[in-house]
Amino acid sequence: MTTGNVQVVTPAASTSAASARPTTVRWRIFLLLLLLSAINYIDRASLSVALPLISADFNMTPALEGLMLSAFFWSYALMQIPGGMLLDRFQTRNIVGIATIGWGLFQALAGGAHNWITLLITRIGLGVAESPITPAGAKLNGAWLTPNERGRGATLVDGGAPLGTALGAILIAGLITWFGSWRIAFVIAGVGTMGVGVWAWWYIRNHPSEHPKVNAAELAYITDANEAARKATGGRKAILKNCSRAVPCWPCSRASLATTACFTAC
Repeated sequence: MTTGNVQVVTPAASTSAASARPTTVRWRIFLLLLLLSAINYIDRASLSVALPLISADFNMTPALEGLMLSAFFWSYALMQIPGGMLLDRFQTRNIVGIATIGWGLFQALAGGAHNWITLLITRIGLGVAESPITPAGAKLNGAWLTPNERGRGATLVDGGAPLGTALGAILIAGLITWFGSWRIAFVIAGVGTMGVGVWAWWYIRNHPSEHPKVNAAELAYITDANEAARKATGGRKAILKNCSRAVPCWPCSRASLATTACFTAC
């Protein structure tokens, strides 16, 4: 049954949907998130690729180069928690679209920087705009996937980091070589990112019941699986104290930190 733009799963609809073939909109959304995550890393790594040319243009010292490279991470780190709060307040779809268009804009504006100060401002803006994307992936994971699918969903979102790191240097270096200008390369990368941001906003929805392409079978599959998991746990929520006592927790956290440090240092 559909109420406005939202589908409602009734027991009868759930039974009839069981015989239909579920659509796979949830996986298309997570493939889109993989693309967004990869672009995230391509844009943030673009400065590292073009730094020798930029440094020559702006007569930057090694200390200033270090300042420029670290500027992104100051704002990115500081905006992680505020970014999550924005996702809760203004809905995931809106924040993903605005953030992607925003960081594409800062990437393009960096191509027009006329000194190191304006370039520094665009790097700080890039960090602010990119910060909500990973939390958005986690939020969509909980809304769109069943408990036994969330590992694959998280892998797709996290997979953008190595993919973007691997492709970023090739793509940005290729654009610089082709056009003979790091500025044009930055503008092309930024405009392309903004285009993907518009596409992401158009396709992503906050919940499966809001998506016009999700059929009753897929909606029932997601809803029933999550409801069964909720009943199996008695509706209990995870407690940080209990998670910290789990043996694999801290080794996994340290491994994740090391992996992130490796990718972001490139």
